[in-house]
Amino acid sequence: PLPGWDQRRLISFHPADPMFWEDMRRERTSRWEGDVHICQLHLAGHCYYSNWEGFIERRSDWEGFNNYDEGIDTLGMLLDLDLGTLSVYQNGLRVGILK
Repeated sequence: PLPGWDQRRLISFHPADPMFWEDMRRERTSRWEGDVHICQLHLAGHCYYSNWEGFIERRSDWEGFNNYDEGIDTLGMLLDLDLGTLSVYQNGLRVGILK
């Protein structure tokens, strides 16, 4: 959790909302690296990501999306910071990779 954000009493929060980007950038630490600060996974087979520096959102296709079962609504995810990938799992099986 971000320090002090629980005291803001926000009615709603979504990190993709540009209203919060400046506040989120202020939370940076020396450990904060890279150019992707938010990733939205869409079950239509793609993902949008942004660096919170403007309204630019980039799209990445989900490799392996055809293996996704829409009848299962619980997903597991594995973020590999060394490889820069986000793997998506259903029932313990990898069904896709985002790069």
